[in-house]
Amino acid sequence: MLILLEMFSSEMSEAEVLAMCQTLMAINASKIDNKPMQVFLKILINWKDKVLNFFQDQLSNGLVEGLNNAIRGVIRRSFGFHNFENRRRRVLLELG
Repeated sequence: MLILLEMFSSEMSEAEVLAMCQTLMAINASKIDNKPMQVFLKILINWKDKVLNFFQDQLSNGLVEGLNNAIRGVIRRSFGFHNFENRRRRVLLELG
């Protein structure tokens, strides 16, 4: 839907985003024949406050999630390091 692309890629005010969210939520999810869109609308309804928080500060935890994922990958590859200090060094070596 173009409305979603517009919502997440522009510098909209919180009031404008709230109006768009209400428009999307007004669409009855059961009337849509697209299962992924039904799921998305239910998520939007349940997490509306959290979605609107993104538009206030334009902050995301993507950096932290990516770092955690990279550390988990290093730990999986370093199976057999029983010493925590060696594992810590491996993480620092690979991730800086």
